Amino acid sequence: MDHADHVALIADGVRGAGTRWLELGCGDGAFTLALAEMLGAGGEIAAVDRDADSLRAMEGRVAARFAATRLEARRADFTDGFPDGPFDGVLAANSLHFVRDRRAVLGAVRAAGEALNRVNHLKQALVDTPAAAPALRDQVRTIEDQLKDVQVLLSGDSTMAKRNEPHPPSIASRVEQVVNGHW
Repeated sequence: MDHADHVALIADGVRGAGTRWLELGCGDGAFTLALAEMLGAGGEIAAVDRDADSLRAMEGRVAARFAATRLEARRADFTDGFPDGPFDGVLAANSLHFVRDRRAVLGAVRAAGEALNRVNHLKQALVDTPAAAPALRDQVRTIEDQLKDVQVLLSGDSTMAKRNEPHPPSIASRVEQVVNGHW
C-alpha cells in the first residue's frame, strides 16, 4: 500500500468531520500522513503510540510533508487513557485488533467526546447570550472542571503521562487488566 491507498481508505470517514482528530496506534505515521493530507492546513492530530522510535519517525515525516498540521505526539498505551479532547474523529487503523475489549475502548472515547462537546455547546450558548447571568457561567465552569476530573479518573492524567511521571492507573487500564486476566 502507498500513500494514495491510505488516503483513499480513510477519505469517506474523514471528509467533513472536523479538523481535530485522535489517532490511536499511529506507528511510523502511514495513516497520520493520510489524515494530515485530508485535514489540510490547520488540521490538528493527537497521535498516540507505545513505541518512541515510531513516534519520532512519524513526527519527522509529518513535519516534512505537512508543516501546517498541528501535531501532538504522545508515547503511551491508549488503553491507559487518551489525550485531552474533544476530538472530531478517531482513527484507529492499525491498533484495535490488539485490544480484547474494543467496545469498551471505543465507548469511552465516544462518551468523553460527547460530554465535552455538550459542555462546549453550553459555553458557546452563554457567549451568544450576553444577558446570561454570571452564575450560569460559573456553573458551566464547575461542570467542565468536574468532567475533566472524571476523565482523569477514567482515562488517566495526560499531563503526567506526557512527562513520563508516575501516576495512578486509570479505571480504563484497571478494567482492561481484569478483562484480559492480568490482575
